[in-house]
Amino acid sequence: MTKEIVYLGLGSNLGDRFALVKTACVAIANITNVQLLKTSPLYITTPVSDIPQGDYINGVCKLQTTLSIYELFAQLKKIESSLGRTDKPKNAPRLIDIDILFFGTQHHLSDDLIIPHPRWKERLFVLVPLMDLTDTITYPVNGSLETLNLKEFLKSFPNLHNERLFPLNKTL
Repeated sequence: MTKEIVYLGLGSNLGDRFALVKTACVAIANITNVQLLKTSPLYITTPVSDIPQGDYINGVCKLQTTLSIYELFAQLKKIESSLGRTDKPKNAPRLIDIDILFFGTQHHLSDDLIIPHPRWKERLFVLVPLMDLTDTITYPVNGSLETLNLKEFLKSFPNLHNERLFPLNKTL
């Protein structure tokens, strides 16, 4: 069985945000054939949305798994559902959001799942906690692999959404 390194983004801006993100992380660590390797610090982040809403708590976790992309995706959807997530419009407030950012160096495109996450390079709330876990990320682009130095990329990050991040001084 192939073991893949996976990065997940977690966020919440409704209810007890810290407890929801922490509970999601514990549930992820308990998925069969998943080994949680490392978690980023948590950040309070401003929303990237035109919909009025409160700040998020965001973090990233790194794991290793022998599950397929869809097996992991199904498990993450179960966790979100168990924590009260319901379908909402894009960028609406969320009790919990768990996104597969990277699944090894695989590229996946379907109606319900795109990997790497299509907007990861536009989101400060993804890039900063990701940088807490790795200096570089290798990902597929047009049939080949590219490696991005996150620290260098952040030096010229355009911050199109005027995001602000504040360390929460808590970890997952």
